Amino acid sequence: MSLKQYIVISIAIVVLIAFGSYFIYKDQFEFSKLVGIVEEPLEKNKGIMILPDESYIYKIEQFGESVEFEYKVFLGQTCMQIAIELEEGYTFSCLNNEGNDEGGSNISMVNNAIIMFKPWMLALDKNWTWNAKYVSLHDNKILEEYDFKTVGMEKIFGRNSYKIEISSGELLVVVWVDEYKRILLKEIGNGYSAEIISAPFPLNKS
Repeated sequence: MSLKQYIVISIAIVVLIAFGSYFIYKDQFEFSKLVGIVEEPLEKNKGIMILPDESYIYKIEQFGESVEFEYKVFLGQTCMQIAIELEEGYTFSCLNNEGNDEGGSNISMVNNAIIMFKPWMLALDKNWTWNAKYVSLHDNKILEEYDFKTVGMEKIFGRNSYKIEISSGELLVVVWVDEYKRILLKEIGNGYSAEIISAPFPLNKS
């Protein structure tokens, strides 16, 4: 297993824990038939802001190792596509103007390899709070519950951003989202971090 494959799998596990992304192994275990998502109403104040032919590169660090991923944006026939090249080839997410893919969820996307954007980022404001739950479709038991809130506005890498805390029990993830483009600038979680290192706009890394 290569370093990139290892980190992809490790980050997928982190995402599973941090965001309740039960869709990672959806095809094998058909989690979509077992788990439902209950989301508070989400009023988005922006449409998707990424543009065709844009490219974004992120660095992910975990367990003292790091890897870089490049995301490319394409205009498809019916949607905006975000593509990432992994060793097995390109994988895509097809987003509508509301930022949702075919799964329709706002907390995450079916393709969890896309970390640069989540649909909930289009709803941010200075006083934003939101809640989402993963529940068992068998008995409606809450499996995971996540509280989102804006805790401030910060300038990071020269960009105005929303600082968001995502909590679930003792777990806390801190995310910085670009105020204009509504894409991930930086994320810090339990034992890992991710940050943008190249974008179609200037980044101040000093």
